[in-house]
Amino acid sequence: MGSLLLTFDVGTTAVKSVLWDATIRPVAIHREEYALRTSGPRVEVAAERYRELVARGCRAVLDGVDATRVAAISLTTQGETMIPVDGGGRPLGPAIVWLDHRATEQAASLRERFDEEAFYRRTGIPYLDATTPLAKAARLASAAGRSPAPRLLLVEDYLVQWLTGRSVTNRSLQTSTGWFDLGSDDYWDEGLLAAGLDRGQLPELLDSGRPVGPLLPDVAGELGLDPSVLVVTGAMDQAAAALGTGLTEPGVVGVSFGTALVVSSVLPQLTHPAGLRPTIYRHALPDTRLGILFEPTSGAVLRWLRTLLSPDGDDTLGYAELDELAAGVPAGSGGVLAVPFFGEGGGAAHGAFLGLGLGTSRGQLARSLLEATSFALRDLLDDLTALGAPVRELRTSGGGSRSRLWQRIAADVCGVPVTPLPFPEAASAGAALLCAWGAGLLPYGVDPRPLSTGETFRPDPENDYADHRRRYRAALAALGPFWATPA
Repeated sequence: MGSLLLTFDVGTTAVKSVLWDATIRPVAIHREEYALRTSGPRVEVAAERYRELVARGCRAVLDGVDATRVAAISLTTQGETMIPVDGGGRPLGPAIVWLDHRATEQAASLRERFDEEAFYRRTGIPYLDATTPLAKAARLASAAGRSPAPRLLLVEDYLVQWLTGRSVTNRSLQTSTGWFDLGSDDYWDEGLLAAGLDRGQLPELLDSGRPVGPLLPDVAGELGLDPSVLVVTGAMDQAAAALGTGLTEPGVVGVSFGTALVVSSVLPQLTHPAGLRPTIYRHALPDTRLGILFEPTSGAVLRWLRTLLSPDGDDTLGYAELDELAAGVPAGSGGVLAVPFFGEGGGAAHGAFLGLGLGTSRGQLARSLLEATSFALRDLLDDLTALGAPVRELRTSGGGSRSRLWQRIAADVCGVPVTPLPFPEAASAGAALLCAWGAGLLPYGVDPRPLSTGETFRPDPENDYADHRRRYRAALAALGPFWATPA
């Protein structure tokens, strides 16, 4: 049996193919982007395009490698993109990308049928709108009329059926559809009925990291692999990334300093206080739930400042230079306070800098944004605590995690150690772990990787941000009415 693993991370606009060894170390990586077809509310892609990109990525990472060494394949994909197929798994039309929002009428009808809070407690999804697969499925059902109802596959389901001939899915992947019941860990029959669906239109449910079967001979030939290569169930990308980050039990919290600030944690319970509505997913691990909280701006704000401060706005100012500017300013940014919710949304207030003077420096602006985004992170962690999830350690990823000063400030503000992850491909790494477990290359649950760069930022008692955070929260409260006033 071989000892190499293949994973495919099928995102919204790119497919990432990675070849791994049995210690979950990447051997080769290939990434290829693809375009979506958009027209008004319609967002689609030819279903066959996913197969083409997976096949091309497979051949790319195997270039120069003995393909007989490959033991197994697993996938992680976007969660809600849906492909209607016939009984043989052949597409009946293009993939309906999760961004598609033609099902506005059906979403409104379903909201009349189900109380918002009841729907949330059943599915873990805080909203039901035109992008929810349940609404999209209802639209397809109404369009089908008396014709045979199509079977509905998500992207991973479609690719697994192409690879193996079996129509199976995993619970993690189904968690954001609106037809999966978190409490019973099964399809939600009442939701299916309301959308005009039945279980026969959906794949068989399995847990993540379970063997599906070997490759079909013709597909193996197309990929350049042996037909004995095993296909293993993967996970939805958010759950795979959580697994790749090492989020396997409460207390360890994943923080992505990407475009948005995203916090992920295993939740010890499904119940929660009134007013708190985290997105709750079925994790890739059995009987485990994953809570997701986010603020829409984080790294995006830092990129804005980098552009603003770079010569000619050319983005040449990197995180290291931004850190250097901010490091020369003491905690509290010399009285400058940022409200970091730039762009649309952002809750009660939009972007602002308070406490500016004629002597305000670039370093003060930079540090105030690093501090404010850390205050926003602390607010999310307080929500996690209210949900019953302890916070003992933060593991950070995303472009902003390259800022060492940001990590230090976050540790001081949040009062817990912050550990940057040593690898960028968290979702693919999670898929590789599931692949290794399902193929028997690693005992189930064992992760052989070092989950640290060897550097952990610990809270410094000399840097007390309590007063600065109180000013930040007071600013949010004061600015709320101002931003709510029509222009």
